[in-house]
Formats: sequence, C-alpha cells, structure tokens
Amino acid sequence: YICIVIIGQRLMKSRKRAICSSNSKNKLAWNTFLTLFAICGTSRVVPYVFLNAIDSMENSTDIYSIFVSASCDNAYALENGPASLWVCLFVFSKALELGETIFLLLQKRKISMLHFWHHSTILPWVWNELAHESAPLATFAAMNFIVHSLMYAYFAIVCTEYGRKRFPSH
Repeated sequence: YICIVIIGQRLMKSRKRAICSSNSKNKLAWNTFLTLFAICGTSRVVPYVFLNAIDSMENSTDIYSIFVSASCDNAYALENGPASLWVCLFVFSKALELGETIFLLLQKRKISMLHFWHHSTILPWVWNELAHESAPLATFAAMNFIVHSLMYAYFAIVCTEYGRKRFPSH
C-alpha cells in the first residue's frame, strides 16, 4: 500500500488527471456499492453487538463491566450466523477499500495523512483480529459499518449534480 501511494503520486505528477473525477459515473457506482455494502453490514452486525450489550447489562452491575463485556467480550457476534459472515466480509472489504486511494491518485488529489495512516494500519489489524477470532472485531466492524454507511453515501451524493450544488466545497 505504501509503495502504491508513493509510486502512484510520482507517476501522476507528469500525467493528466484521469477520467475518474468526482462527478464520474465510475466514482458514483463505486461509492453507491460501498454504501449499500455498509448498510447491509450494519443491518447484520449491529443487532448482534447490541444483543451482547443488553445481555451484559443483565449480568453486570457496574458500568465498567458492561463496557468491557459489550466491547471486548463480543464473541456472540463472531459465533452467530449472519453476523459472523458479515464480520468476515468486513475484513475482506478493507482490501477492496484501498481502491479509494487509487481514485484519489488518479484524480491527482492529495492523500491526507489520516487517509494514509488509516488504510496502512487498518488492513493488517483487522486481518490479525480475524485470524485470532478476536471479540472486539465485531464491535469495531459495527462502528465501521455505521460510519461507512454515512461516509460513502455522502461521497455518492457529491458525485451527482444535486450533491455538487449542495456541497460545493467538496
């Protein structure tokens, strides 16, 4: 990933901006797909995470125990049907989301340190969490699906004429 960013920026310095501008149909399709994927993931993982939180409230008396049970002891979502499938799909999607960086490189847009750090650290972290069947992965997947549902929906809207009129600074 790091090599792709460095080499990609150098290659694009001497080239014209690619077709993949913010108003391209490719970018709209990409963001719409990721929005729908994140919404489906949210609908499958979040209920299991909440069920685990509710169960932990019934069995615990102090707020610290509830927090630890809900966030760090969430094996329930890793062991039950649709949630476990969608947690795995979440992990695999992190590799797919590197495509966002490709779009930024092709658009000759600056890659922020936050974007670079996020994509260079999250992928190895989630793969490690999945390999060890780590319970916090379900909680992280739930939060990430919710955020990505909103974020990619915004990115898709901005790819339309309507979005460009409403959000001109993007």
